[in-house]
Amino acid sequence: MNLLDILFLVVVASSATADQNLDTVSELQNKALDIAVEYFNQHHLPRFAFKHHQTESATNEMSGSDTILQLRFTVKQTMCRRENFNKNKCKFMPLGRKRYCHACFKFEHNRLDVPLKYVDCVPESHLTKERENQRQNACNILMMPPVEEVHHIGSYSFMRSS
Repeated sequence: MNLLDILFLVVVASSATADQNLDTVSELQNKALDIAVEYFNQHHLPRFAFKHHQTESATNEMSGSDTILQLRFTVKQTMCRRENFNKNKCKFMPLGRKRYCHACFKFEHNRLDVPLKYVDCVPESHLTKERENQRQNACNILMMPPVEEVHHIGSYSFMRSS
């Protein structure tokens, strides 16, 4: 094997690894979008279900063994009632309402089930600088590592009476 063959193999191997990472990110993004839209439909109790319309941005980063994913996307009202919602069969309402969403997810140890999440979907008229700051603060809190309680045996054995 000459140097050119080795270089070719390295490029092919690294591109295959990059493709696997992109597939994983795409899978996480799709899972997160499904969770966010389902959460919106369940907690905001719209008469007609909403479904994902467009993704504006998606960022992900690794924090130890956790994956942090932030999404900005829109959902749009469909012609299906919330009770009978099937995202593959429901079409958008021509003049349906649109909501602008910001969602953050913390997938712990690369598990796809039960992520920690923050989801906020509002009409465009509610998008203010203050709202954006609230959204970002909520995501920052979600991303913080959990605080472990430390118990010092005997330190607080007796309560002080007042």
